[in-house]
Amino acid sequence: MRAKILLTLSLFCVVSVAVACGKEGGDGAPSPAEPLEFERSVIEWTHLDPLPRLKVTTPLSTSEREALTWSTNRPDILTIDSKTGQLAVKKRSGTIGTTVTVTAKTGDRKGECKVYIASYLPRLDASITDYMSRANVVGMSVAIVYKERLVYQRAYGMVNDNTPANIGHMFRIASMSKPVTVIALLKLVEQGKLDASLNQKVFGPGSILGEDFGPVPAGSHKDEITVRHLIEHTSGWAGDMAYTGYNDYPDANALVRAGLAHYDLYFTPGSQYLYSNFGYAVLGRVVEKLSGQRYCDFVREQIIEPCGIQQMKLAKGPLADRDPNESNYYADAEQADMVHPAISNYFDSFGGWITTPTDYARFVVRTDRGTVVPDILPEEILNLTYFRGNWSHSGMLPGTATNIVRLTDDLTMIYMANTWRFYNPAFGEMYDSVANPILECTVWPDFDLFGE
Repeated sequence: MRAKILLTLSLFCVVSVAVACGKEGGDGAPSPAEPLEFERSVIEWTHLDPLPRLKVTTPLSTSEREALTWSTNRPDILTIDSKTGQLAVKKRSGTIGTTVTVTAKTGDRKGECKVYIASYLPRLDASITDYMSRANVVGMSVAIVYKERLVYQRAYGMVNDNTPANIGHMFRIASMSKPVTVIALLKLVEQGKLDASLNQKVFGPGSILGEDFGPVPAGSHKDEITVRHLIEHTSGWAGDMAYTGYNDYPDANALVRAGLAHYDLYFTPGSQYLYSNFGYAVLGRVVEKLSGQRYCDFVREQIIEPCGIQQMKLAKGPLADRDPNESNYYADAEQADMVHPAISNYFDSFGGWITTPTDYARFVVRTDRGTVVPDILPEEILNLTYFRGNWSHSGMLPGTATNIVRLTDDLTMIYMANTWRFYNPAFGEMYDSVANPILECTVWPDFDLFGE
């Protein structure tokens, strides 16, 4: 009988792992050179089920059976008891799609099984790959957190013309940078450097920034803007100032100085809501003034390191300056000239970070007010301003589409894509293609991929 790998698709949230075993012998006792046979030719397995103990059914002499040993070619993924044939999981992270060879040997006779590790969320994988095909998305990466455990992480497609995406590749996260800035401000509250009311004025005499960025224009109401106004997008500024040109300002200080002098408010501070990237550029300068450090240094020391984040840094716009582990980015022809650079030196606090979905998940579970993983801030401080009680924020830049969504109290999804097709009608279906299959799933594993 010829060996084969059988893939079994489940109707639920699992897909089986098929084990194809070595060639069977003919009638009667096998010759010494013939391969060993196994108890079962196909073994179905998923990450949600225990792995089996493999058995040899070939007639063996007492000495042959006592000499029988087991091994795998990927002991970093699957281990096997050398004497009993009991398989065990060493690593789950990044193993989807991997084939592991299991070998049984005694003397000069041996047999091999091929263990193919498949996804246990087939509906999610099918939905994402179908969506990517329809919307012409080049690459995506996804992480899922359930009860503060990382239960799924997978990358799809490519990060450039030659490299398949993997879970370690970093993506621009665009406005998903804003929650990072909010937590930086709350760390300043914890340190006693920012008032817990968040109602301190930002510009003008007696304010946090004073006249560091120039005087407040008379009658502009800009001296009424508070830290809370900027956090909650009620300052009166819209986001346009930060996008007037990707290279108009050498740094964030120059951007804020120009905005204070020339960028008019759309309404009196506190009276309306209007999303503002520029407001978060100002908040980055508040962090620097109160901490006495550069924004990126404060975030690294107070957030990145305490959260155990392994890969997170400020992006650089030019293609040649990308981090070696960072994705390329793709957009429609009409936006192609905006992709590089799509991030300039002043993007830091409102849209400048790059990271992986898994590392952003580490940030989430350390700031989510949950009881399983210790937070880096007390709950009473996290409650001061918390995106209206829900951990959700999207991000968009030419060549970038990202989202962090707390789907339920227990379930959070994070996805990052290296493509933005503004003129593709299917592009708006990204959220549903990821969220719907996750919400349909009712069985989640009890392991935690953060530990790997």
